[in-house]
Amino acid sequence: MRNLRDRPVGQKITFVIMLISGVVLLLAFAALFCFQAYTLRQHSAHELAVVGEITAHNCAAAVMFKDEGAAAQILTGLKTMPQIVSARLEVSDRQRLAYFGGLRDELEIKAARLKSGFRIDGNRILLAQPVMLDGKREGTLHLVADLHAMTSQL
Repeated sequence: MRNLRDRPVGQKITFVIMLISGVVLLLAFAALFCFQAYTLRQHSAHELAVVGEITAHNCAAAVMFKDEGAAAQILTGLKTMPQIVSARLEVSDRQRLAYFGGLRDELEIKAARLKSGFRIDGNRILLAQPVMLDGKREGTLHLVADLHAMTSQL
């Protein structure tokens, strides 16, 4: 293979153009990947917030009457969504009313101390949704979603 110095000017220009085009394509793919990952997380957080709002609304009566059976049944319905790995429903004094998931998830929920909103930690989303009844906060629904399965597709 001849040295680049020994090549004609036309081949040098072609080489430089191809090199620049390759770098630009690589940067475009990297930007697209980052955008897709960001969009996936934001979309998943929004979807989790909607599910949390609906579930918190459904849990209001169970929280008001401190009905552990009804609360557990409502949270069990969340198991149909594979990305939700745990849910915790607590009354206003942070006492647990119902829960499903692992010990690690429950410790993560307690450590986060979210009152409302969500937090994204890597491939995990933690959501705290207030349970409201007649305009008064009666409790909090905490959801933990794992996005590992979705992000592995990227």
